[in-house]
Amino acid sequence: MHETGWFGKIVHGIAQTIAKTISRFTAYSFLLISFGVIYGYYLEKIAAWLAVDKLILLFLPIVLAILAYFVTAIAIVLFIFLGIILLIVFI
Repeated sequence: MHETGWFGKIVHGIAQTIAKTISRFTAYSFLLISFGVIYGYYLEKIAAWLAVDKLILLFLPIVLAILAYFVTAIAIVLFIFLGIILLIVFI
């Protein structure tokens, strides 16, 4: 059996970390795309139910993202809210 040296172990560890990161990023990206598709599908119904303009609901996610970027408290609240939604949807 061939033993890998210290450099090989480092390279192998880096490769595994990169592969895991790419895997998670891809899964997260497709999850976000799926939520976007679902949001877009129900946008008309939500706008009619809330009696607001569709354009407001269309730009709401980007406004919340900008606020979450600059205000940590909003980011925490949105993170908890999204976690609850994920638990409801996937469990």
